[in-house]
Amino acid sequence: MIDGATRRWNLQALEEIFVPGDVQLIAASQPIVSREDSFTWKFNRNGLMSEVDKEVELEVTRNDVRAKKRWLPPEESWLMCNVAFEWNKDTHSLGGAWVVRNHRGVALTHSRRAFSRVGSLDDARLKTLLWALESMMSMRYDRMVFAGDFKELFLAFQNPHKWPALRFQVEEMRILLSRMKEFQLKKVSIEENGGASFIAQSITRQNRSQSYVAIGHPSWLGELFVNECRSL
Repeated sequence: MIDGATRRWNLQALEEIFVPGDVQLIAASQPIVSREDSFTWKFNRNGLMSEVDKEVELEVTRNDVRAKKRWLPPEESWLMCNVAFEWNKDTHSLGGAWVVRNHRGVALTHSRRAFSRVGSLDDARLKTLLWALESMMSMRYDRMVFAGDFKELFLAFQNPHKWPALRFQVEEMRILLSRMKEFQLKKVSIEENGGASFIAQSITRQNRSQSYVAIGHPSWLGELFVNECRSL
């Protein structure tokens, strides 16, 4: 949905997926195009690999801005929790969102939360991730892939001795994740995290500040989720 040459929204692609009103809202926002790596790590409840996979599995795929990125499903026996956030440095407001989907792309649940008085981008990133982790523990989900733009936190969790400055953040993550038998941490691009990102942006850009948890996907993003399912 992003033009690789101009790095702006491809209006024709948006019009094929969204209704006109949503196209205008999305087109008004600035897309983020990243060349960062995408990677996945698998862990058991102790933060170690499972017995089947003795060594840490590192999957690295270079992002190519010319290639069309899209949401990719988890393995059949896993669920995926896409987590996204948007922080407004002027108002110190933060919008967070997560969407849980199965291997067929069907959204099982989603949530949106508004935070206030968030002083920095790092704080925004940690607050959103911890909120999503706690939500998954409360809902008793297991075998979950946590996917989002949390590269430094995921790297620090994997190699805490290399990231001493993030020791506190890693410990907060570990306390929550220790309650889950198996999980994966996956860094993904904005294009692969579109649904959750649009929900998070609706808080800071459209003043949809009501926090909630709901079954399925938001109705106003129905076409996006349906089309992603069809493309699998």
